[in-house]
Amino acid sequence: MAKNISFTIKYWKQNGPQDQGHFDTHEMKNIPDDTSFLEMLDILNEELIASGDEPFVFDHDCREGICGMCSLYINGTPHGKTERGATTCQLYMRRFNDGDIITVEPWRSAGFPVIKDCMVDRSAFDKIIQAGGYTSIRTGQAQDANAILIPKEDADEAMDCATCIGCGACVAACKNGSAMLFVSSKVSQLALLPQGKPEAAKRAKAMVAKMDEVGFGNCTNTRACEAVCPKNEKIANIARLNRAPLPRPRDLVGALRTVVFSPMDLAIVRGDPSDRRAWLDTLVTTRWPRMAGVRADLDKILRQRNSLLKAMSGKSLRQSTPEEDVTLQAWNDALARIGAELLHARLDTLADVLPHAAGAYETIAPVNNRISALYKTSLDLAGIPVDAVRETLEARLLDAMTERRREEVARGVTLVGPQRDDITLSIGELPAKGYASHGESWSLALALKLGGFALVRSDGIEPVLVLDDVFSELDAIRRERLAGAVADAEQVLITAAVGADVPDFPSARRFRVQGGAVEPVEELEVVDD
Repeated sequence: MAKNISFTIKYWKQNGPQDQGHFDTHEMKNIPDDTSFLEMLDILNEELIASGDEPFVFDHDCREGICGMCSLYINGTPHGKTERGATTCQLYMRRFNDGDIITVEPWRSAGFPVIKDCMVDRSAFDKIIQAGGYTSIRTGQAQDANAILIPKEDADEAMDCATCIGCGACVAACKNGSAMLFVSSKVSQLALLPQGKPEAAKRAKAMVAKMDEVGFGNCTNTRACEAVCPKNEKIANIARLNRAPLPRPRDLVGALRTVVFSPMDLAIVRGDPSDRRAWLDTLVTTRWPRMAGVRADLDKILRQRNSLLKAMSGKSLRQSTPEEDVTLQAWNDALARIGAELLHARLDTLADVLPHAAGAYETIAPVNNRISALYKTSLDLAGIPVDAVRETLEARLLDAMTERRREEVARGVTLVGPQRDDITLSIGELPAKGYASHGESWSLALALKLGGFALVRSDGIEPVLVLDDVFSELDAIRRERLAGAVADAEQVLITAAVGADVPDFPSARRFRVQGGAVEPVEELEVVDD
């Protein structure tokens, strides 16, 4: 039997995404408990209008529990404490008690900016769906219905994923504001069916990238999204999305940012120019993962251009065909464009990392602790305008290729571009290569790595620092100084052949790897507060 209840409602008022917002309070009297929550809000607005106040704005549509527009955060729960599989429109006042204080808030996420009060802009979900693109289906001539055999289990699971209504409750419940449950459901509904297979990997990558772009956070598997989803979507979809095979290894770049220092990195100081370019390019890619694609494109362009130059070698310029000239110019344009982008990133990164590396070297090296680095290239870097660096570099690369065309054709190899650059490292007034001692070389290489670590951290990313058997190459003073330099790092992985080489770290956990087994050497002491 229905009864009337009275309660206090606190509702959120905000006049746009930039407004600070606040709670207003209103006393509700004698509301029948068989009233739906949205009908109660209609009564609230009638009372507010009657008293001359501004009505409370909220989202709603059909009120039949099938669309998810009724996106309200009620007493700390998206859609309120309804029956599992229901939205706010299926929440009734019998769920509340007489004298309760009911708090109503909007979805809170950077991806859902507030339009007004509890109405939020959920077009970010539409952008994610649009990023998924299309599906390719071989139609050919008209076929019989259900000609493609699909296992019932897969069809049922795909249908379950497709029931996601995009209400955003998963985002509202997640402490990170992640949309992974929504994205994984929309990816899975096509990934489970043969019609969605051709673009599956491309679709997943594009939708995840768009999710990050529009402002949603990352998933940490707290399962809060699954607990509040009105359509009972499962986090198994997130696992399916995360374990999807990558079409190219470079698509993994950026998933985990690391800075690694190993004995082989001594080549940065003592090795060939290619070793120093590799160090700088690795740091560039750690800062901007998309640069991995730029480096791959550069390698492809160089292979194609060198192949053409070899085919043209042995001929005089007068004997080159118009087709060869056109093709060479096309590769020149591509090399200038991609090379300028990589060169610009290198110059910026070297300038940014040098102060951090200099500070690290001063910490590690007890004496003669001043270092410098100079980027060496065949191009003239003087007089480049700050607002047109890439364009200027591209033009100068084209000019250099034009000037050295005869020589390149004669030798059958590309002589211009970032693939031939070098970095001069100096300690004090002398170049490190050829003049630095073994200890100084080690200290410099380590300082460059630690500088890269500090640079990535300054960009707002907390990378994992890996020190692979480096303490054995340092004296006692440098060991202690290095330990102090990395003490504030969030995650440091240290390997050593001899455990005594590693200084004591208060929070360290040690493991012994022996005979194909990993065993803890000592466990952390747990202290109760």
